[in-house]
Amino acid sequence: MPTPAATLRTSRRLWHHPLEQLPQLIRHQPLYDPHTRRLPNEPNETTSNAGCSLGVDRIADLDPESCLRMYETNVLGTIRVTQKLLPALRASGDGRIIVITSLTGYQTYPGAAGYASAKYGQVAVADTLRKEMQGTPVQVTEIAPGLVRTEFNLVRFGGDEKKAEEAYGEIQPLSADDVADCVSWAVSKPSGVNVELIKVLPNF
Repeated sequence: MPTPAATLRTSRRLWHHPLEQLPQLIRHQPLYDPHTRRLPNEPNETTSNAGCSLGVDRIADLDPESCLRMYETNVLGTIRVTQKLLPALRASGDGRIIVITSLTGYQTYPGAAGYASAKYGQVAVADTLRKEMQGTPVQVTEIAPGLVRTEFNLVRFGGDEKKAEEAYGEIQPLSADDVADCVSWAVSKPSGVNVELIKVLPNF
């Protein structure tokens, strides 16, 4: 079954790892070489894109363990990755942090309590971090996409392709490339320009 992914964009390099291979990195373990205790390279840009939504249960039937996993992946994953990369980003003299959240971090709907609460939390992390980085050479940009056609729905519906496709309805969703274009545009701005928030959604 496809899984969500954590992506780090570092110095024009792209690290892309399925979360099923990185539960320790994202949720528990430090992000550096355990032997040298150093980062594998010195990044000046990172993109935290660890999305995880499990099911569409309403609050009456919601599994707390699923909520915990969504929170750990979306919120604590973003915090832990940022903590490990922040010293290098500061040292770069022009660090960029991109946090990909969701429109669900601004508005919710029935069956979204677990995912929305995690995304609301991730939005709070991005906003707080931006304020904390004021006066430093690190800029923080949040990108909040609407409906995007990725493996996301397959994961959410436990690999059920029919349910995953039905979730799009008649909407033509965004592509992953559309979101990547937003990232590229934001990090292309000069150091004196901080793009705080991009909301991008399909043209319904």
